[in-house]
Amino acid sequence: MIEIDENYPGLEKRGECYYYIFNLNIDDDVHITVPLKVGGSLKVGGSLKVDGSLKVGRSLEVSGSLKVGDWLKVSDWLEVDCWLEVSGSLRVGNWLRVGSSLKVGVSLKVDDWLRVGGLLKVDYWLRVGNWLEVGDSLEVGEIKTIFGLKTSSIKIIHGYTYVIYMLDNHIRIGCEIHSKSEWKEFSNKEILEMDGKSGLEWWQKNKSWILEMK
Repeated sequence: MIEIDENYPGLEKRGECYYYIFNLNIDDDVHITVPLKVGGSLKVGGSLKVDGSLKVGRSLEVSGSLKVGDWLKVSDWLEVDCWLEVSGSLRVGNWLRVGSSLKVGVSLKVDDWLRVGGLLKVDYWLRVGNWLEVGDSLEVGEIKTIFGLKTSSIKIIHGYTYVIYMLDNHIRIGCEIHSKSEWKEFSNKEILEMDGKSGLEWWQKNKSWILEMK
């Protein structure tokens, strides 16, 4: 394991934080013991543990798991192949992909899309600028924005041909998201144009209970 502390080569102390101006690429497990800002991208070949806070100026890529003791901010995209746990808040300026579970102790904001392979748990609030995909269950204290839409709740239904996302006033089925009233009024022709004959047959079979859900 590589430990990044106050003596790590290339670090500059600026106030209470340490700064690494370039891209940082480490093909091993990494343990960061000091508050750290990376000016470029950070790529870790193994797992990453951060005792305090971490800010990355561009992208962050972790091949294993990522655990952060305080807050984490990434200006571009963030990709973690295993699980991600942040005790404080998590901010991602572009997209976020987590291979397994994602747990955030305070708030989570992702400006573009969010894809989580397992459980997504956020204790306070969640805001996603564009797209959301969750492989397992979703536990959120308060939802602000999903798919670019304001909603106070979301239900995710697995086990069917398409994953179904139920928002306050909208429903996403597969890659199609429309208001509940639009889904109710779609003609057979319009459904055919979305996903062909099989999609129409599926919709005719499941339409009633989907539209009746609260």
